[in-house]
Amino acid sequence: MNDEARRLRLLARLSPGVLHDVRNLLNAAGLHAQALSERLSRLLAKTEMELAARHLAAIDQRVRQIDALVTGFAGLAAQRSSRTDAATALAVAATLCAHDARKRRVTIGIEVPAGVWGEGERAPLEPFFAELLLEAVDRCADGTVTASLSVGETLTLQAAGLLEPGVEWKKRAAEAGLSLSGEAGAWRLRRIATS
Repeated sequence: MNDEARRLRLLARLSPGVLHDVRNLLNAAGLHAQALSERLSRLLAKTEMELAARHLAAIDQRVRQIDALVTGFAGLAAQRSSRTDAATALAVAATLCAHDARKRRVTIGIEVPAGVWGEGERAPLEPFFAELLLEAVDRCADGTVTASLSVGETLTLQAAGLLEPGVEWKKRAAEAGLSLSGEAGAWRLRRIATS
């Protein structure tokens, strides 16, 4: 399967979940705005001001979540070149895969500090990480998928039920500038050195 076909398949799979999450976030923001409006329509006592501030903070949080979700999805759809570190790319991918994970009652944990692998001219990492996380979510047997950093800047993806990485996954990793190794339940990724 070529890159374009894989990207379109990934977009088709993620679209319903992303749109569902956007609607849920907007609905939550609307409910908070409505509650705030009702509270502000009264004379604001000190306790009312505190409650209004909490509602405003909740609205702000939801708006930021919508922004991250839509921005990540738009970037994936446009397949623009990214200059990002592994932690940011994994966070975007995890946000995009959140709906699928919740449907399967799987928690995705990202334990990678910012700046790992640095920034560089690379094929976008987000699409590869999104495919990788979806594979782990689909095969997850214990409800937890974890991406963590180990010694030597090796990124480890763990999920019970994850099969040993095959040739196709190793090829995809190489296209993203990564080497992939590992065994069932734990895949290891390293940056391929560039000259």
